[in-house]
Amino acid sequence: SASTCPRTSSMGHAGREALRRSLLPVLVLALCALPLAVGFYLPGVAPTDYALGDELRAKVEALTSVRTQLPYEYYSLPFCKDGIDLDLHEALNLGEVLRGSRILDTPYQFRVGVNQNCKIMCRKEYDQEEIQAFDS
Repeated sequence: SASTCPRTSSMGHAGREALRRSLLPVLVLALCALPLAVGFYLPGVAPTDYALGDELRAKVEALTSVRTQLPYEYYSLPFCKDGIDLDLHEALNLGEVLRGSRILDTPYQFRVGVNQNCKIMCRKEYDQEEIQAFDS
């Protein structure tokens, strides 16, 4: 069965030259569009500038078990959540929506350029059920 697509090896010099000329505008358009593609970013994932002493807000997303490969919401485990209102959520940004994730606040406090050694965030005694939750 004969193919309907011309092959460049069976084309003459004039045919190859016509093919190059027809691809030139496509190439020029692709090169002109390249700077637009480099400038694209998702809202909510743009870099943030911080000054010395500014507060950094540590966030958490999910934990993945090495045994089950299943993700767990961070606060489904009995981590310290002193001072965190789990019912108060910031508006989702587009990146969170596309990934289907929820990013939550933590009680961790950091400042740019401020060295800090060990700091106790909270003290908690765990019962046997809570200890087993960390083991899954």
